[in-house]
Amino acid sequence: MASQQHKKNSSGGNLKKLVIIVWILVLILAAALCSILLFGKKQAPIPDSSSPSDTGQHAAQTNERETEEVKRQEEQKKKEEEAASLVQETDRLALGYFYQDAIEKVKSFDQYENYPVLTDALSRYQSQLDSLVPYEGDVSHVFFHSLIADTSKAFDGDSMENGYNYWMTTVSEFNKMMEQMYKRGYVLVDIHDVAGPVEQDGKTVYRKKEILLPEGKIPFVLSQDDVSYYNYMKNDGFAKRIVLDENGKPACEMIVDGKSVIARDFDVVPLLDVFVEQHPDFSYQGTKGILALTGYEGALGYRVNDEKNENLEADKEAVRRIAAVLKDGGWSFASHGYGHRHMDQISYDLLKEDCKKWRDTIGVLIGGTDVYIYPYGEEIDYTTKKYTYMKEKMGFNYFCGVYAYPWIQIHDDYVRMTRRNLDGFTMYFYPKRTEDLFDVTSVYDPARPPLKE
Repeated sequence: MASQQHKKNSSGGNLKKLVIIVWILVLILAAALCSILLFGKKQAPIPDSSSPSDTGQHAAQTNERETEEVKRQEEQKKKEEEAASLVQETDRLALGYFYQDAIEKVKSFDQYENYPVLTDALSRYQSQLDSLVPYEGDVSHVFFHSLIADTSKAFDGDSMENGYNYWMTTVSEFNKMMEQMYKRGYVLVDIHDVAGPVEQDGKTVYRKKEILLPEGKIPFVLSQDDVSYYNYMKNDGFAKRIVLDENGKPACEMIVDGKSVIARDFDVVPLLDVFVEQHPDFSYQGTKGILALTGYEGALGYRVNDEKNENLEADKEAVRRIAAVLKDGGWSFASHGYGHRHMDQISYDLLKEDCKKWRDTIGVLIGGTDVYIYPYGEEIDYTTKKYTYMKEKMGFNYFCGVYAYPWIQIHDDYVRMTRRNLDGFTMYFYPKRTEDLFDVTSVYDPARPPLKE
């Protein structure tokens, strides 16, 4: 009985436990179901109550914002490219010693402060400007005649050969001279940069001017005599005249194998122009040289002196036009006397006539000048009325003779500056005179025949 009662009690207990477990499971399931229902309700999508037109407007606004961003990025890229291009331009200005111009040009760029390429350039130009030092040494003035472009014609054994051999320089020699002078730090300057007028005690007087250059640079003046292309030279390997090429740049016309050829290879002007284009730091603020003109056979290869010239007016206009281009390109002009006379030997009246004739024939075409380069390098007496006339009536302030070494004399009312001839005579007989400029042995053209004394 006791055993049966125990089994009965045990069975009843198990049943109760089972019921409790079932209820627990039911409650768990109910809770889970509620969670699922609640979660699903929270995550259910909100019904889209917008109309089709609202959707299109939203998309349009998005596209517009994207388009504006693309446009903004393109404009920014364009501005950055413009800034980089500007620096290329201003770097060249700085190379030519136009530091202040380069600085001002960069600062003119809208919001230049926001472009590192521009601010870096500004810092560089200012540093270069601050590092300039005044040049304290002698300033050389060197000169040439027309260059020999074809040595086979100039040195062909005729009666003109020895004269050319003495007083002319070949194209090859000129190019080598400029290259060596450039490597030694020489820089072209204008004669007016060396000395000029200043106001002192109520009057205008001439004084030495300060030339500021980078440390190690050496200023020098260059000139070319007789830039007229005389008739006697036309079949001897020289250029015929200065012209403007198809790009409007100074070039020379020359007869080559019976044909007219226009190129920038035949004489001082185009050769030096090209060299400075390649080496901007060889020229102080664009300066090239002085072209000394006579008048008795015209100028620049045009016979503007000849009243019988059928093309007289056209030739005059050509000289005016070419002279303007040359001056814009850094060249200047000097009188070399109308008739290339010995100015120290001729009479006062003949000197006056020669000066007037040059002014009225050549000076009016090239815009005048205050530089006089003496024929044969022979200077007048500056205490005579010859000087008074040339100074007061003709307006000459700078007078240039010839000497073996650099020499300048600055007076209250005028400047004297001598020049060195870089030709066969100097290189053959006096090579030491040019050793500060270049090495004669590496420059001297082997096409030259032996010089005859």
